[in-house]
Amino acid sequence: MMEEIHKPVFLKEVLKYFAPETGKRYIDATLGLGGHSGAILERGGEVLGIEADEAGLVVAGRKLS
Repeated sequence: MMEEIHKPVFLKEVLKYFAPETGKRYIDATLGLGGHSGAILERGGEVLGIEADEAGLVVAGRKLS
């Protein structure tokens, strides 16, 4: 499956520079399979995810719900 082999690129850097916190809001305009957004959500942030690829959006929706 697609989500089993996906590893977000630059995840450590995204978390370092965005410094997600509870109550902070973020926009992920390249949601993809939800790797970065998932990490932000795990740290209490809120995410508005935008994705043009419907198949990726379905995967991200399952992963992040």
